[in-house]
Amino acid sequence: MRYFDYGFLRGKDVSAYAVRMIADVSRTQGQNTYRKDKLGKLFSALENVAKIESVKSSNAIEGIATSDARLAEIVRENAEPTGHAEEELAGYRDALSLVHSAHETLPFSEDTILRLHAILYAHTSEKGGQYKKDDNIISQRSDRGEVIVRFRPVSAAETPGTMLQFTLAAREALSDASINKLILIPCIIQDFLCIHPFNDGNGRMSRLLSLLLLYKSGYDAGKYVSMDRVISENRGQYYEALYKSSQDWHFNRNDYDPFVEFFLESLAACYRELSDRLDIAEHTGGRIADRIAEYLRGRTEAMSKTQIQSVFPDKKIGTVESALAELVKCGIIKKEGSYRDAKYIYFGKRS
Repeated sequence: MRYFDYGFLRGKDVSAYAVRMIADVSRTQGQNTYRKDKLGKLFSALENVAKIESVKSSNAIEGIATSDARLAEIVRENAEPTGHAEEELAGYRDALSLVHSAHETLPFSEDTILRLHAILYAHTSEKGGQYKKDDNIISQRSDRGEVIVRFRPVSAAETPGTMLQFTLAAREALSDASINKLILIPCIIQDFLCIHPFNDGNGRMSRLLSLLLLYKSGYDAGKYVSMDRVISENRGQYYEALYKSSQDWHFNRNDYDPFVEFFLESLAACYRELSDRLDIAEHTGGRIADRIAEYLRGRTEAMSKTQIQSVFPDKKIGTVESALAELVKCGIIKKEGSYRDAKYIYFGKRS
């Protein structure tokens, strides 16, 4: 039977790769903290974009989607959700907002987990906020359409007791200053996913809990760059890491390292992207054409106008369009395609 005790993380040897990711996160977190006063408007704009991207990406991983226009209206609460998919998007929006606004006072507990799950389904006809009543499996379909069981979570009958033990052990470890939180948090998330306490919504809950625990530990890049998007863009690696770290989980012999490394790389990617955006804003004196040129110079792939505008959320789309036209005219960037399909790529000298 599975038991939970994170004491083994005290002084645990971690891979050189994990050490490097932790160092990257810690360094960029420190560098970005002092910039918030200077670039407050940009941080606010990035937060708004990240919220839309998080609602879209976390739900897309589970196959839940709507149009980008409807998504933006729902996240900004300018429209009521219609249909089950939009109801679930609205639920994630509300749960994410609570994590953003109340993380300092939200404990990591069964009550918080059940509360967030209830919010996740508050707009639907389904009842959230209660543990699964039936056993579930984590599966995939083969090329021939056969269901392949990848993992059997804790049974429905054992879930309440397991969740109690799990949350108590997690809280004890979270209060232990000798345990590195950047190693502990992915271990907690891995265990939550192996328990799979709900009939539905476990993946989205795991990403909400990841942000909650990161925020409570002082790591806030996910508020300004969507970690959900980073995970969604690398979902193959995400599922593979989860699979590797779940082997022999029921017998307390699983290896957390694959998921820990994936989690740290995803978090480090958020910090790098945030740092890059802030660097561009500072080093170009804020002129949007210069900021776009500097950003595209570091990219090898062409990007659409919408993609570029999402990188500079403090600027209106018309301002971005004018800057792109100026850069094309000067020969600094090249436009590929036309109208809605147009993309832009850096055409000048790269450093």
